[in-house]
Amino acid sequence: MDVQEKDATIVAMFNEKIEGVTEKAREGMVTEKAASEKFISKEEAENMKVEHEKSIARLREELSQKDTSPVTLEKELKEKLTADVLSVLKKDSKAKVSLELKAAANMSNATAITGQIPQAMRMDGVSKKPYNVPLIADLLSPSPVNSNVIEYVEEFDEQGAPAFLVEQQKFPLMSVKYRVKDAKVKKVGAHIKVTREMLSDVSFVLSEIQNKLVTRIALKADQKMLSGDEDTNAEEWDGLIEYATAFDNDGTKIAKPTNYDVVLTANKQLRNALRFGTALMIHPDDMLNLRASKDENGNYVNQMLALGLSNTIEGLRIIENPLMTKGKFIVADLSFINYFIREGMELDIAYENEDDFLKDLVTIKGRMRAAFFVKSNDTDAFIYGDWAAAITALTPA
Repeated sequence: MDVQEKDATIVAMFNEKIEGVTEKAREGMVTEKAASEKFISKEEAENMKVEHEKSIARLREELSQKDTSPVTLEKELKEKLTADVLSVLKKDSKAKVSLELKAAANMSNATAITGQIPQAMRMDGVSKKPYNVPLIADLLSPSPVNSNVIEYVEEFDEQGAPAFLVEQQKFPLMSVKYRVKDAKVKKVGAHIKVTREMLSDVSFVLSEIQNKLVTRIALKADQKMLSGDEDTNAEEWDGLIEYATAFDNDGTKIAKPTNYDVVLTANKQLRNALRFGTALMIHPDDMLNLRASKDENGNYVNQMLALGLSNTIEGLRIIENPLMTKGKFIVADLSFINYFIREGMELDIAYENEDDFLKDLVTIKGRMRAAFFVKSNDTDAFIYGDWAAAITALTPA
């Protein structure tokens, strides 16, 4: 029972006693002395007050000890992959441990600090190669799905249009066809090996899982969100580059165009398609060129951007990431990306792989299953182009 519930209980008890005695007094059934005896004594009231204060103190103590920090992947791993769990694997070569992680992978925390590898005279931790951060996945809010196939209905082959009519004129026919399309859930995963001796170092095992397995799997998925090609490999996703519409200046010409002008023109292309751009994805080198864009008088085209005081252009959030090919750009309305999670990151740990048992190795397998797609009618919400080609297209003959 929480503090508010206890307060309500005490108040209700007092009110019940008062109302009962008052009612009887009105009827003349009790004397003043008898009525006073129906109330709790001063000693009882004092005891109740003491118990009430003790309960509040206990609740405050429990609240102070409760961990209210957000659930992160690293925190969840530490909670589930304990020394007791790893000791089971060390004692029983036929044991298998499966962990399902609910928290999303946060690539910004990929450089976790580990404990000491069980070898003599070595420094704590492991010097690790830095990994990139996701370009697309961190911008999306995935939806859960309980099926391996996601179907959706789309319109196509629309015919006819409304018209103004004179009296008794026949109304024009309008028609549209519908078709069902689907997107399949795909699986991405990998496995790593650690020695049985290393199982004693929980921090090391956590770090290996986070850095070598979870991070790499998430980055592979993110890479395919950008540049995947299902036509080449049916087990992969199509990426945004595959779905996107090519940059088209539609006859627009600008004297001495800059990269800044290219962004404005691509955003105009989105608006003409009745879309509202939310993001500009570019390589860090191209970000430098964009910041340094100057007019014919040598002034920065966008001083706020050049000084690092802004990271947007016409409402487009600029996302710079080495995953983007240098010299290419995407202007997008990210709300038209469909991302479904069938199974989040899952881990299996066991000896039963190849000759692990003979070599005292443990295999840790990680996988996730998800669907990523853009509907056919929404491909014009993504503009993909080449900076140099766009500059050429915008330059007057």
